[in-house]
Amino acid sequence: MARWRSVACGVGVALRPISAATATALEHAREAARLHSELGFESEFSAGAWGVAVLCSVIMGEPEGALELADRYSQSASAYMTGDELRAVVHLAFGDLEAATSAAKAQAHVAVSGRISQQSTDSLLVLAALALAEDDPATAQRLLLGMGTCRAVPLIVYSRYLADQLDIRAEVDAAQVTNRTRPKANTNDIETLRQEMSHRGWN
Repeated sequence: MARWRSVACGVGVALRPISAATATALEHAREAARLHSELGFESEFSAGAWGVAVLCSVIMGEPEGALELADRYSQSASAYMTGDELRAVVHLAFGDLEAATSAAKAQAHVAVSGRISQQSTDSLLVLAALALAEDDPATAQRLLLGMGTCRAVPLIVYSRYLADQLDIRAEVDAAQVTNRTRPKANTNDIETLRQEMSHRGWN
């Protein structure tokens, strides 16, 4: 558990300028995932570690490594994540808007069912990142400020990274505390996701 905390803290630091913290967080995430996989089963813990490794690879500018790790994350998280949420992030980081849109759409179609709590929030974050890549910061800001807290640990970290890019970190942190405690928070995010999908013609 201590090692996992160091991974989360390391990547939080690493989201700023590329530094030794990024490489350290990547090393720790890989090791945490490997050790857990040796137990013979996958869990949300190992999925989170693989996901953090994906983010570190993105930050370090290693697209091939990031995509490979995203596939490993998808295998580990198959019971409660599609894997497309992080694939979309990777594709966006390296400018492949078409592939990112395809992954975001696939993830949204699963998340909108509401079968897994907070999966719709993960999808809204991906759509916020997609909007920013499409030069629509107003939509990105609206989605970030209106959504709750993501289910996937790597996406919680990524939401802070995206908020920093929009220069609304303090506002997003405050809004997510309020949003996640509101009545029917997950239901509200599902409805917002449904509206965004309709707007994009993804129905």
